[in-house]
Amino acid sequence: MRRGISILVCTMLWCDLSNSQTRPAPKSSLTETLAWMNDFSTEHGFLAVHGQFTRTNKLSGAGCVASVEVHYPKATMSSRVKTSIAEINLADLDPKVRVTIDEKDRAYAVSIERTDRQQKSREVLEYGDGSKSKGYTGEQDLYFDSKESAQRFASALAHAIAVCGGTSAPF
Repeated sequence: MRRGISILVCTMLWCDLSNSQTRPAPKSSLTETLAWMNDFSTEHGFLAVHGQFTRTNKLSGAGCVASVEVHYPKATMSSRVKTSIAEINLADLDPKVRVTIDEKDRAYAVSIERTDRQQKSREVLEYGDGSKSKGYTGEQDLYFDSKESAQRFASALAHAIAVCGGTSAPF
């Protein structure tokens, strides 16, 4: 009798253990995901050429409307964009986030675009002389310090877009 109970208990423990290993990990909330993306892109979101920053970028937000800030530290000429801030609605984006890897130039980009490909996301550009212009964009590129960083960010971004209701383009 004791042996039968021992076998039954062991079997139940083994089944519970094997089920817990096959369950998918719980997904983070939108708030947690956006906080992680803000911190991660602040630390890893840049493009450097010959050891010098040519571009830094980060994504931040508190809900489905987020902000993509891009800074070009070397833009001192009046005709060059120094800062770009775009407001994007994650629900308008295609969750099929593209990652472009260029090992030769050490450029690792995460690209997102609106599902309808329309230029409807507001963007403010500030130039080297301090002047500003407003416009609209339909896509954004964020650069990262490594292939792994770009892939991790793309995964989090695709999750955030899906949580906000983003859908793939019909074609």
